[in-house]
Amino acid sequence: MIKKGTAVCIAALITIFTAAGAYAQTPVDLKINDKIINTTAQPFIVNWNTLVPLRQTAEALGCSVKWEQATKTAKISDGKNNIEFPVGKAYAMVNGNKKTMPTNSRLQNGITYVGVRFLSDNLGIEISWNEKTHTAELKKTGHHIKQEYIEDDYTPDDLDWLAKIVHAEAGGEIHDGKVAVANVVINRTNSREFPNNIYDVVFDKKHGVQFTPVANGAIYNNPSKESYHAAKQALFGKSTAGESLYFCNPKISTNFWIMNNRKFFASIGNHNFYL
Repeated sequence: MIKKGTAVCIAALITIFTAAGAYAQTPVDLKINDKIINTTAQPFIVNWNTLVPLRQTAEALGCSVKWEQATKTAKISDGKNNIEFPVGKAYAMVNGNKKTMPTNSRLQNGITYVGVRFLSDNLGIEISWNEKTHTAELKKTGHHIKQEYIEDDYTPDDLDWLAKIVHAEAGGEIHDGKVAVANVVINRTNSREFPNNIYDVVFDKKHGVQFTPVANGAIYNNPSKESYHAAKQALFGKSTAGESLYFCNPKISTNFWIMNNRKFFASIGNHNFYL
């Protein structure tokens, strides 16, 4: 399991998500036909509008992309619709007609960003916003996405199972406690002592059931939005548990192997974390 980012990246993103609400630290994903798209440059939110890197998004949708340096204009075409985005302007030319956009297109670090809803609406593509997973989800009927555009660091199933174990173990705890539980699962995927993917770590039974929710069935409960956000932040590198591989609730624990055999790291919420 490879983490998608670092804690530094998460901190930097906070300054960009100017109106994303209480979970401004949660990175935005772009999905097309249920596949997470590897945009390299991170989408972000400005005044409730999600901006995405134009070239990779358009190409993943099967469009051609051209850059006109003289006018600093990005041009895309799907063979039926032609859209021109003059950088820094709050409008675009759609099939020769000027259309106002909710937010300006912009150039950051050599990458052109545009509003994903404006882009999808004018290409005739269905779009929705998944608040739980902080994801813009596009549906283009009959479109096959090339593998090169699909995110390979983690899958929707990875996020779902991570959110499920976070919710089952720390659903009523502080946000940092939720992130810490996710950290332990991710740390295990990167350790030779454990399986190398989230699902197998959660359901690992090599030395007995590793997580109580797997034994009592709570792992199958529907995670809250807060659990999804904590899981996603951990996937992108936010860490409150360091390199911890174990945790337990000392108030209810009946097995003291962790406390007697592993190095204590920190108490976060109701759990103690161990290296």
